[in-house]
Amino acid sequence: MGLLVKRSLQIRQNRTQVQSFEYMDVLVKYLNACIRLVIVYRPLPSEQNGLKENDFFDEFNSLLECLAITSSKLLITGDFNFHVNKPSETHARKFLRTLNGFNLKQHVSGATHKNGNTLDLLITCSGDNFISDVRIIPGLINPKLFDHYAIHSQVQLKNPCFERKEMTYSKLRAVSIEALQTDIKSSTLLSDYYDMDLLPLVENFEITLTNLLDTHAPIKKRIITFRSYAPWYNDSIDVEKRKRRKLERRWRKSSLSTDRQLYIAQCGTVNDMIRDAKSIYYSSIIAENKGNQKVLFQTIDQLLQRKQEPRFPTSTSSEQLANEFAPFFHEKISKMRCSLSHDSESIINPLPDLSCCQSELTDFCTVNTNDIRKYLVSSGIKTCDLDPLPSILLRECLDTLLPVITRIVNLSLITGNVPRHFKEAMVRPKLKKDSLDHQLFSHFRPISNLKLLSKVTEKAVACQLTDYLDANGLQEMFQSAYKVAHSTETALLKVQSDIFNAIDKQESVLLLLLDLSAAQFRHGRPCHLVKSTKHSIWHQGKCSPLVCVLSK
Repeated sequence: MGLLVKRSLQIRQNRTQVQSFEYMDVLVKYLNACIRLVIVYRPLPSEQNGLKENDFFDEFNSLLECLAITSSKLLITGDFNFHVNKPSETHARKFLRTLNGFNLKQHVSGATHKNGNTLDLLITCSGDNFISDVRIIPGLINPKLFDHYAIHSQVQLKNPCFERKEMTYSKLRAVSIEALQTDIKSSTLLSDYYDMDLLPLVENFEITLTNLLDTHAPIKKRIITFRSYAPWYNDSIDVEKRKRRKLERRWRKSSLSTDRQLYIAQCGTVNDMIRDAKSIYYSSIIAENKGNQKVLFQTIDQLLQRKQEPRFPTSTSSEQLANEFAPFFHEKISKMRCSLSHDSESIINPLPDLSCCQSELTDFCTVNTNDIRKYLVSSGIKTCDLDPLPSILLRECLDTLLPVITRIVNLSLITGNVPRHFKEAMVRPKLKKDSLDHQLFSHFRPISNLKLLSKVTEKAVACQLTDYLDANGLQEMFQSAYKVAHSTETALLKVQSDIFNAIDKQESVLLLLLDLSAAQFRHGRPCHLVKSTKHSIWHQGKCSPLVCVLSK
């Protein structure tokens, strides 16, 4: 069973285990209204499930005793599988007496099943009048798929308002690029950058650009109303929907069957127009983007509504949630580092020592502005929220800031030092799997977004290390990730090709799949890849500059 509600409604689910039936207990809140909604499904007793009617009445009475003291309006609905239209039956009569004993009223009258019985019910307290216009609609659901009919009713609640939030923003597109570049050139950032040490230069870089951004694009606040967006909606549909509302008001006022038929016909017209509009819109998107896999997958996700909103543990505010996540992630990473340090000290090589590498990477070379520009352009010049200048402005001012960024990267490479500013990151919790319980912190992993200076320095180190490995033949031949032209797809193709070749040669094939991360971290045993990498980086007991950079 399930419940579909609008996002603006506040939902809280109560969970209690019962054996003789299934039910969902939900508290629905909106503005000053509060409804206790209970959805029940009672399977028919049989020898296979071992259920009995008396067990249901005992547990259902216990449930009604708990619901009787609730201060909210009570609405019980679902498939009870009692023929309440036949009060002469023993179990149906007992069920109706139970409802009467708890001062409850059943609102459905008429057949809700194709066999002509009333099985699906709407139940409220006798004194509550928030349910009205209860109707059974036999033809709404395809009878070939379902043997029950749909029940429609009006609940006297105001329509939920659109969600409103206070947003902070800056008018970045309204910034004058010429004025911003002029202010950067006249600042101390460009006049004194070559005589500064690494840490003062990084601090001056962030402070100067932050102050200039506040001057040219100050932060503003505004109340934003979130409305649903339907790109396929057009004026013709709007006109027909107005006609439908007009016919509905006329029918409810006159209660004539002819007005009802006109209203139903107009409902069909509107539904057909909406279906055709959606079909034309999404068909055009698919036809125009046959070769664009990203757009096609986004369209399919939108049609199937597979994109879920981020879910986090319950908290009173975002600040409290962040303060709860921070110590959890800190402890998790600390334990991981301790385990890695312990494993590295207890490594025992089961294989004979490999021949030592005859080459040595003693230091990193400085880079020029063209190298930094290539690194930035290849990565798309992406910034995070901690960067002093957003990417949309950094692209326009890149030529002006390139000498300063190049100087910062070279100082880090020469001194082998990583400033604390490079280690600051925007950490966002991400649920490992959508099916996991989002209330548990252990089901989240931290996703870090580093600053631009940190990423470009890392890129400079990675490029020089890759060149060193290529020049000395130290690259792993069968590496299937984090390497150009070596993806998981190429790894699968390689494995498949080797299997086919062995089969063609009438040889036996044994495929062994090893989880290297599990083998290394869970059992404390070093994998061969780590061992071979160690021989490539360490030479005659000396530690390369790469390890120095990573350890600081």
